[in-house]
Formats: sequence, structure tokens, C-alpha cells
Amino acid sequence: MKKYERIAGTVTREETYRKLCEELIEVEELCAVMAHLHAAESDTSRAQLLATGWRGMSQMIHLIRDQVSKLAAGKLLRH
Repeated sequence: MKKYERIAGTVTREETYRKLCEELIEVEELCAVMAHLHAAESDTSRAQLLATGWRGMSQMIHLIRDQVSKLAAGKLLRH
């Protein structure tokens, strides 16, 4: 398990949220790259189906990231 960023020895919501968003962005981008690679490497229907699946995963991760942001906005912006 990765260590959490700490400020003055305390794990903060803000740093945890930032790290979560960075990870979700990376996963979204990696899924999009996988979609591109499947689409570019082969013209078979199977490759196109896999590309579509990876593209869908990328879009789902984007939606998850939006929901995480909305959830965090209610918590992080109120002090």
C-alpha cells in the first residue's frame, strides 16, 4: 500500500483527494491508449470490439472522476 501524503504528520482530505484525482486521470488516459492501440494494430472485428471496450472504460473512469469531484466539492469547499 502506498504511503499517504502528510502535512505536519496528518493525512489530509485535500492531499488524498488530489492523489485520487491524479490516479483516476492516469487510469482514464491509459484506457484511452489501450483503445487506440487495439484500433490501430488490427482491423479485425475482435480488435475493434476490444477498442470499443477500452474506450468505454475510459469514459466510465471519466464519469467516476466527475462524481468524485462533485462529492469532494461538498466536503472540501466547506471549512
